[in-house]
Amino acid sequence: MGHQPTTFNESLSQLRRGIAVAWLANVLVLQLSIVACACAAYVGTKGSNIDLNTLGMVILISAGVAIPVAMLIILYSYFFSTRTVLSAIGGQKRLVEQGMIYNIVEEMAIAAGMPSPPKVYVLIGTGVPNAYALGGKRKKPQTGTIIVTEELGYLLNREQLQAVISHEMSHLTAEDNRVMTQLVAIASVISILQSAFIYGSLSSNNRNRSNSNSSGGGHAVVALVIFLVSFCVILAAPALSNIARAYMSRYREQQADSHGVSLCRNPTALAQALITIRAFHQANPHTVDNSMYGSPGSLALYAPERDIIESFHNSNQSKKGGMFERAMNKRRNFSATHPPIWERVDALIAMGAYVQDFVPHVPQHQQISGHIK
Repeated sequence: MGHQPTTFNESLSQLRRGIAVAWLANVLVLQLSIVACACAAYVGTKGSNIDLNTLGMVILISAGVAIPVAMLIILYSYFFSTRTVLSAIGGQKRLVEQGMIYNIVEEMAIAAGMPSPPKVYVLIGTGVPNAYALGGKRKKPQTGTIIVTEELGYLLNREQLQAVISHEMSHLTAEDNRVMTQLVAIASVISILQSAFIYGSLSSNNRNRSNSNSSGGGHAVVALVIFLVSFCVILAAPALSNIARAYMSRYREQQADSHGVSLCRNPTALAQALITIRAFHQANPHTVDNSMYGSPGSLALYAPERDIIESFHNSNQSKKGGMFERAMNKRRNFSATHPPIWERVDALIAMGAYVQDFVPHVPQHQQISGHIK
């Protein structure tokens, strides 16, 4: 077995190394995606009349494009990540500068050694209980943002809310939320490239047929092979990107649970909060279709687990179902951005949490109303 981190600083260093590897992996996948799209576009234009020297130049130029593209994504996510994620989540945001939730953030900011509390927003009308930590300048976690949904205030008591805030505060102090936002942005660009590639492939299908009948038959096979390889790369790219991102997201959530407990000193409250949030989603499986669980989902406190996702799809796809849907569920589980709740709860129990007699109160979805002030 390898060396296990024994201090928070060691764990933080290990987390940052892992995120750096995931970031490099995503940049590489982005590079491959751009090369694949460029090659496919060239072959789609020329058909069997491709020139191998020109193709080589296309590959070199497109491979070099990925680095400045990644830099632009990083700059954009650095300055606009909070606004972009909030827009993707939906609901109305309200800046909070007083009241219970703000007081809790102040308390946890002091515990984390911050000179001032981060900004605090409440999201209204999302329909799901959850929380986020976004933004923050390097070595200045107080410039970040804590976001909670109003539904969270209905489900959780003050101690549980404090535990959730401590979890999100630990993301700010570790600065993992900023880098993970960049990974989400890169993954989104890769998905856009895939969509553009598929659309372009379909629209150029007739042109490819006509070009394949022209001269240069010797290159027809080469053109076909290049197109097929590009097709395979661009289809696999989002999955590869999501797997690398999801792995690091799972690890950072475990670290945030652990460090969050060191801030609030209440593992039981965090375990109860996680159990309650899961129970709500289990009782209301249609919430998995919420915009909160799209691309920004890996940044949230909680993401629906496989059994809840399957429950939703089984109830809505009785006609479709079948082998394809089971395969998709397996892929979702493999690329899960969060550890299973019971795995997280077991870790909290090892830290001293007691949840044996805890029974969460789970209202119906239509009963939810805002209680954060």
